[in-house]
Amino acid sequence: MGPMPARILVVDDEKDVAEFLTQLVGSLGYEAAKAFDGYGAMTAFREKKPDLILLDYAMPAGSGGDVYHQLRALDMGKDIPVIFVSATPKYQLEQMMPPDPLVRFVDKPVDVPLLAGYIKELLGPKA
Repeated sequence: MGPMPARILVVDDEKDVAEFLTQLVGSLGYEAAKAFDGYGAMTAFREKKPDLILLDYAMPAGSGGDVYHQLRALDMGKDIPVIFVSATPKYQLEQMMPPDPLVRFVDKPVDVPLLAGYIKELLGPKA
């Protein structure tokens, strides 16, 4: 048995986007879990204990910003890398979010090589 693949939680309220990102994560060799809103994201985080989170920003039932702050308030969430995958422009998100070395921003439509590179970079040895 080799090491377990890293687990990535995909959070997006648009089902087709969530599906696209889940397939992408799978094709990169990682295990994927899905959630469709902020509330579901926190539930899935506690259940699945992902190594990294792909997070939409504008969602019902808790924005990506809310989810991020809730994560960072948890012991098990404070060191989890987060990649915001959002239609909200990167420069706007950067102004709204605190500086964090474990956060990256990818605009929609998704630049796949960029996203894949960020995932690898943030997972480090787990990638």
